[in-house]
Amino acid sequence: MKYKVDEWVIFDPWKANSTLSNPQRAVILYVFKENERSIYDYEIYIDSANGRYKKVKEADLYPASQEN
Repeated sequence: MKYKVDEWVIFDPWKANSTLSNPQRAVILYVFKENERSIYDYEIYIDSANGRYKKVKEADLYPASQEN
């Protein structure tokens, strides 16, 4: 896995489509182990006005330092 617990990332499942893209800052809460994974790789907390928890695939994340 590329990311670790407590690491800040950008969550954007629509980053390939500029009209739908909505990058959101998030923190990694849990990294699913190989035997626990069904379709998700991480559990994250999205840091927004109405913050929420979400299970996501690694492909939908990128490092917070590459926010552009």
